[in-house]
Amino acid sequence: WYEVLPAPNGKTQVRAAEVIVTVPDANAQVWVQGKLMSMTGRERVFVSPPLESGYSYSYEIRARWSDGQDTVERTRSVPIRMGERVHVDFTRPAK
Repeated sequence: WYEVLPAPNGKTQVRAAEVIVTVPDANAQVWVQGKLMSMTGRERVFVSPPLESGYSYSYEIRARWSDGQDTVERTRSVPIRMGERVHVDFTRPAK
């Protein structure tokens, strides 16, 4: 149901955050910090390693899917903090 993400920057860790990724195609490929994730489905839940309180972290999330005969690829930089739940929706334009 979820995958554990790679650590964002090697700091000492203590508590996790959750990143929910929505993609337009259940077979889309999703990378986090350059690592291809194995989950499939339109909504995917990733749990970070434990994060240290008081620090801000950032994950780069890239998604690639087919839209008819075209391949679409989008990348988002996602800020997170310990204990947060962040939603990244590739079905909508970036804010």
